[in-house]
Amino acid sequence: IAGQERFSNLTRSYYKDAFGCLVVGDLEADSIKQDIQLWKTDIDAKVLFPETTDKIPCVLLCNKIDKPHAKERFTSQLKQDLGMFNFDGIFGTSAATGENLIESLELLCKKIIEKLEQKPAQ
Repeated sequence: IAGQERFSNLTRSYYKDAFGCLVVGDLEADSIKQDIQLWKTDIDAKVLFPETTDKIPCVLLCNKIDKPHAKERFTSQLKQDLGMFNFDGIFGTSAATGENLIESLELLCKKIIEKLEQKPAQ
């Protein structure tokens, strides 16, 4: 689906049975804040942790941190602006170099495990 608005009607089936979420934003895109807001709002509206009324854990990856211009954009102000969307973590990442990918996935897995441990036994 990767940010394509034309696929927005497919998101509910795409999210089905999700336990967690990674939202990836392109630090080189001028619309990064708006894109992230659209995705996070959609996720929060359509996805609950299985068998609960809780939102799923969601981690934001601000990608292309390996590129100088993108790295300059990943400032404390941008992180603060993106923080209003209530992500469980925000990371500057690089798909090219692997920077912060393991750390972000570890955090997401930790948050999912915490949610699973909170669920009442059936």
